[in-house]
Amino acid sequence: MPLETFWNDVKTQLRKQLPDHAFNTWFDPIQCIGVTEKELILEVPNQFFYEWIESHCKGIVQQALKNNNANSIKVKYTVSPKNIKIEKEKPIQEPTKPYGKRSVYLNKNLTFSAFI
Repeated sequence: MPLETFWNDVKTQLRKQLPDHAFNTWFDPIQCIGVTEKELILEVPNQFFYEWIESHCKGIVQQALKNNNANSIKVKYTVSPKNIKIEKEKPIQEPTKPYGKRSVYLNKNLTFSAFI
């Protein structure tokens, strides 16, 4: 079975089990990038997607696979490389004012004992 046909059949099963807003939010953006006899490889937009689907929809996805006669297939997720942000290290900035004696004038009448 071609890759896209298999994933579309699984998505059809998921659409039947989930409300439209949940399906559109969590499963429409997922792309199937590979399928073998043992695993289905899905590309999710970001790490949050992976964690949310893994914690909330793992059983539903397995049920959809079972309904498509693929109950022995394990699902593997990968995060889309185009959405991974790599932060450059920011250089450490030197303080603009040197530490040490400051020219702060305090009112000597304002002490702890004066307020008690």
